[in-house]
Amino acid sequence: MSTFDSSDMNTMQGYLTQAQGYVQSGNTSAALNSLANYYSYQSAVLGYKGYASIAAQVVSDTGTYGKMANQLLINALGQSQYSSIQGKLSLALAQDNFDHIQGNGDNPATIAQIEADHRIEFSDNGIPLSAWGGTAFAALGDDWTNGAAIAAEQPNVHDPDFANTSIVSG
Repeated sequence: MSTFDSSDMNTMQGYLTQAQGYVQSGNTSAALNSLANYYSYQSAVLGYKGYASIAAQVVSDTGTYGKMANQLLINALGQSQYSSIQGKLSLALAQDNFDHIQGNGDNPATIAQIEADHRIEFSDNGIPLSAWGGTAFAALGDDWTNGAAIAAEQPNVHDPDFANTSIVSG
């Protein structure tokens, strides 16, 4: 059984298509708004839980998760550099998320998939992995969603590349 029906998938794809157009035109603010809609829609279908509930805060720079995540990236890159890649990075992570949903039979991406996406996208953009808000918890095998993950996301199964506490201890 699928978590998301065809209408849900079409709606989420529409938000991603909008965001892609805004990123291509250089309108980061509008792109982030479309991505907030993408994650908020997904979160609503999941009962306002799951990774999407956290990602919605990050792309809209709201809530504890959103403020912390954005500040970690600003600290690692500097405001100017982060601002220059924020739309592209956010879109890439959202597209990865959607690709996993499709690949998982229209079910949520798993925690391990989400971790791998952050590891890859951060590496591709020259961002240290320690700048991802979930890194310390993932490296220690803990639930970085602080209980927001749903069962389908398999919150206790992590990307094996995170099973290394030296990521956070240096």
